[in-house]
Amino acid sequence: QLNSGDFELWDKFAVLDASFDGNNHSISGLYINLADRYNSKFGLFKSISENAIVSNLTIKDAYLGCEEYKNMSSRYAGGLSAESEGTIYNCHFDGRIHSKLTDSGCYLGGLCGYTYGARISNCSVKGEIYGDTYGVGFVGYNSQDSLILDHCTNYANLSAHGYTAGFVGYSEKYVKLNSCVNHGDIKSSGNYTAGLVASCRNGGKLDSCYNHGSIEAEGNYAAGILAYSDYKADFTSCANFGDIAANCGYAAGIVCRGGSTLSNCYNEGNISNINEYEYTYTSGIGNSVHRLNQCYNNADIQGVNNVSGLCSTTSYMEECYNKGNVTASGDHVAGLAIGIQEEEGVSYCYNIGAVTGKTLVSGIANYVSGLTLGCFNRGDITATDSLAAGICINNISYREIIACYNTGTIKAKKKIYGIANRCEVQHCYNAGFLIADSDIEPIVQKGGSITHSYYNKDICGDFGDEYGLSANEITDIKFIMRIFGSMAKPYKKVWCMNEDYGTKLYYPHIRHFSGSIEAPYMKEIEFDENGFCAEYPEKNQHAPIVDGVAQISNAG
Repeated sequence: QLNSGDFELWDKFAVLDASFDGNNHSISGLYINLADRYNSKFGLFKSISENAIVSNLTIKDAYLGCEEYKNMSSRYAGGLSAESEGTIYNCHFDGRIHSKLTDSGCYLGGLCGYTYGARISNCSVKGEIYGDTYGVGFVGYNSQDSLILDHCTNYANLSAHGYTAGFVGYSEKYVKLNSCVNHGDIKSSGNYTAGLVASCRNGGKLDSCYNHGSIEAEGNYAAGILAYSDYKADFTSCANFGDIAANCGYAAGIVCRGGSTLSNCYNEGNISNINEYEYTYTSGIGNSVHRLNQCYNNADIQGVNNVSGLCSTTSYMEECYNKGNVTASGDHVAGLAIGIQEEEGVSYCYNIGAVTGKTLVSGIANYVSGLTLGCFNRGDITATDSLAAGICINNISYREIIACYNTGTIKAKKKIYGIANRCEVQHCYNAGFLIADSDIEPIVQKGGSITHSYYNKDICGDFGDEYGLSANEITDIKFIMRIFGSMAKPYKKVWCMNEDYGTKLYYPHIRHFSGSIEAPYMKEIEFDENGFCAEYPEKNQHAPIVDGVAQISNAG
C-alpha cells in the first residue's frame, strides 16, 4: 500500500525499461494531483518502453487529478502509465481520473494516457473518468504504430468533451480489438463518442466486441462500437446493447463513418437522434459502410431525416434484416437502407418493423442502383405526406426487382406503390392494404415493367387489370408456378410463406438466409430431377425445375 491516512502524493514517475510482474498483488490508494506538483505525464509509471512487459498487477482506490496548467504542450494521465509502447497483460485499474484542462492537449486513460503502438490483453478498468478534455477507458491517444487490445473489459463511466470511448479515444494508426467489452456509461459534449473506439485515422479490425453502456452525445459522430474512421475498418460479430441518445450529425449502433465490411453484427439498443440538420443520418448498424452481410437490428430507431433500420448508405447488403420500428419526423426513411449504391444491390433481406416518416418512406430501401433480389417487407409503411412503397422508392435507372413481396399496410396522402415506383418488377407480389387519397399503384408506377408479378385484389383492392388475383387464386399451386416457374438460375430454391390476414394465405417466396431465420414459417418439399414429388403427387405436373432443383412448400 503506497499511501495511508491522509494520502501522500505519489511523484516517483519512473520510466520502465524492464519487465515488471506484480505477481497478482494490488497497489491501493495511489494518489496523484497536479494541483500539488508540476508534471505533464503521470501515472504509476511515467512510461513503459517498447520491450517492457507489465503483468499481473491491480491498482485500486486510486485518484489521479489534473488541474489547469499553462505552458504545457501535452499532458498524459494513465492509471498504470502516462505513456506506453510495451506490453500490458492482466493488469487492472479501479479508481477516479479527473481533469480540469479544457484544451486538446490532455489525454486521459484508465491504463495509459498515450501509447506509441502497444499490446494490451486481459485487462480491465473500473471507476470513473471525467473532465473537460478527452477521456477514455483504456488509451487516450495512440500514434506511430498499431494498437492491439485483446480480451479487455471497461466498467468505468466516462464523461468528457470529445474523443470519448470505452477503449480508444484517438488513434493515428491501425487499431485491432478482439473480444473487448464496454459496460460503462458514456457522456460527451463534443465530437466522436463511442462504446469502444472514438476515432481511428488508419482503419482497423474489430472482432467479437460489444457495448452494453448507454451513450449520450452531442457534436458529431456517436456510435455503439466505432464513431469514425478515415480508412477502412472491418467488423465481425460485434454488437451494441446500449441505448444511444444523440444530438449529432451521425448516429449509429455499430459505426458512423469508415466501415468497410460488417459481418454478423447487430444492434439491440434504442437509438434517438434529435439533430434537425437536413443531412443528419441515424441508423441501427452504420451510416456510411461498404458491405453488410448477416447483420440485423432489433431496436427502435428515431431521428429527423435520413433514418434507417440498418444503414444510411452502402454498396451491398445480403441476408440482413430489421425488426425494430423506424421513425422520422422528416424525409428519407427506410426499414433497411436509404441508399444502396453499387451494381450488386441488395439480396435476401427483410423488414418487419413499422416505418414512418414524412416523405420517401419504404420497407427495404429508398434508392437502389443495382439488383433487388429475394427481399420482403411485412412492416406497416406510413408517409404522413407522400411517396411510400413496400420495397423501394426511386429505383435508379429502372433496375430490376426480382422475387420480392410486400404484405405490410402502405399509407400516405398520395403516391403509394405496393412494390416500387419505378423499376422492372419480376416474380413479385403485393398483399398489403393500400390507403391513400390518390395515386395508388398496387405493384409499380405506370411506366415500370411487370413480369410474372401480381397483387391480392381481395386485400389491395381491384384495379381492373390482369395482375390482380383473388386469395383463392393465390393459394393455388398454379399461381406459384406462374411466378416462379420460369425463373432462371441462381433462383433455384423457393419457399411458401405463411401469412395470416384473417384467412390463411400461402405466399410463395424465394428462399433466403442460409441460416433459415424464417424456418418457423416454412417447410421444404423435395422434388426429384424430373420434377416429381412423392409427398404431394397432385403437384407433380406443376413442379418448377430451375437449374435442376425444385423446392416448394405448402406448409401452414
